[in-house]
Amino acid sequence: MLAPVGLKVLLPGEATAALPCISLEPLGLSLMPGVQTTFDRCNISVRYPLGTGDAATFEKARESTAAVIGCLKGSQVTLEADVDILGESDIPVPVFKFQISAAFPGIGLCPDPPPEIEE
Repeated sequence: MLAPVGLKVLLPGEATAALPCISLEPLGLSLMPGVQTTFDRCNISVRYPLGTGDAATFEKARESTAAVIGCLKGSQVTLEADVDILGESDIPVPVFKFQISAAFPGIGLCPDPPPEIEE
């Protein structure tokens, strides 16, 4: 779903990628009353290098974040209304990131009904 943004997407468990990139960070499962499917909650982080000295980097990050939101709006993915900006300076390549909280339809909780047998 995020391929049109044009950034490498890191799936859960993938360690690193060249910046900028998008990382999917699982948070857990949610249940909703009356819904027979779990929702996989995760953060989608649009990551850019921190402190590159390039003033255009922040704007590129904002545009990429808007592109991610655009890819997900109108789909079965639910998004929180607020998108936070955070930094990670204690990792080998420091980054800042826009963090989108999302929930994707996950695991079905009820077995499919048996097929009807015609007589």
